[in-house]
Amino acid sequence: MSEETSEYLSGLNKYAREIIGSLPAGFSASAEQREHDVLLKLQGPKLGQFVLVLGGEVAEVHYDDRFYGYEPLSDEHEELREFITEIVDDIVLAIQKGIPLVKRKRLMTASKLVLPRRNGASFLLRKRRSIHR
Repeated sequence: MSEETSEYLSGLNKYAREIIGSLPAGFSASAEQREHDVLLKLQGPKLGQFVLVLGGEVAEVHYDDRFYGYEPLSDEHEELREFITEIVDDIVLAIQKGIPLVKRKRLMTASKLVLPRRNGASFLLRKRRSIHR
């Protein structure tokens, strides 16, 4: 890993920890830097764990190790920071307002979990085919 990449991930990990520090009471979270990404784990009351996998051109969002989704991003560092802030805020808001995370099932398609977003575009997380990665 290059020094530039390492510095970028360290900065991203620091930013994730700042987000964690601003969470309201009742939420638990942690941030961890791995070799090529940063994991931000977030859990609220009566809710499974969200894991954000950050650091690349695609930000991944996992829920309770059963659903996953992703958001393609440009290579702008600021866009990734905006995404982190917005998705964490959306998760917290949904939990605080008691908005259910809807699991949609349709015949012949995989189940999806719907995370409502303040920008109006819901974030869809698809059901994993297997819990083993």
